[in-house]
Amino acid sequence: GTTFHIRGIDSNYSQDFVTEDDGKIQLENLVPGSYEITETAAAPGYEFNPENRKSVELEAGGTVQLVFYNQKLAVLEILKQEKISKKPIPGVTFTIREKGGAKADDYTTDAAGKITLTNLKTGWYTVTEKSVPDGVILNTASKDVYLEKGKTSSIVFENSIKPILQIEKLDSVTKDVLSGAEFRVWYGENGSSVGNFQELGTFHTGTDGRIDLGQVDVGWYRIEEISAPSGYQLSAVNKKDVFMRADENQTITFENTPKSAIVIKKVDADTGKPLEGAYFRVRFLGGTSGTGGTVIGEYTTSSNGTV
Repeated sequence: GTTFHIRGIDSNYSQDFVTEDDGKIQLENLVPGSYEITETAAAPGYEFNPENRKSVELEAGGTVQLVFYNQKLAVLEILKQEKISKKPIPGVTFTIREKGGAKADDYTTDAAGKITLTNLKTGWYTVTEKSVPDGVILNTASKDVYLEKGKTSSIVFENSIKPILQIEKLDSVTKDVLSGAEFRVWYGENGSSVGNFQELGTFHTGTDGRIDLGQVDVGWYRIEEISAPSGYQLSAVNKKDVFMRADENQTITFENTPKSAIVIKKVDADTGKPLEGAYFRVRFLGGTSGTGGTVIGEYTTSSNGTV
């Protein structure tokens, strides 16, 4: 990858050549005479040496070998990883600037969370994180690093991850999950617990009794249950404020008490463990005979063994 210009001193010969993978250029059948060999471009990752210039006298039938040396440029490795798990983070863009200089270039981490630069000159550099993928919190702290030619310097940047916020709705008696509960969620402006709260929306628990708000910004959130599932009453404590910290997922649980209920529980006779999947038919008996009656419904026990 190194380019040389070969010029005939006592002839009109003039030609450029590039070294092969083994670093060599081999020329045959040259006319005897004087030649000047000058390096015009260094191989990638190596420092150009303007003094790499030599003259040689070729004689008929003779062979001459010339050796030129180049110093490797400085190598900078940047590793980007999650603060807690230490997993690599691809797709993070950094700005690298020579300290005190105007020149700056942007580079992005690969699938392994790395950037490797092999063509930097000796000196101080400032590395600043410019942009991150969704769900990653920008690390605004720059780092200075001194690079020396022929040496590899490595720096590590760590990022926190936006937390995941989930809401869970349970039956206060059986602890079974409840679908159909309605919640309203607010976010404290500027991440504060005082002052104005910005409404994020209204959400309903699914069949798993959960609302998954996904990754959210760090800060205070207010969660209020505004409507209980059918057959249940709102809890006296239907509003909660929670602070979401980076790297810490949270599930906020609310419970509802049935307005009136019969609780059926199915357990193993020997171990007492709850049994899921037992089938029950419930009837309302109008008299005292214990027979007949109107079927209210048919039910299957949950993972808690309850109906």
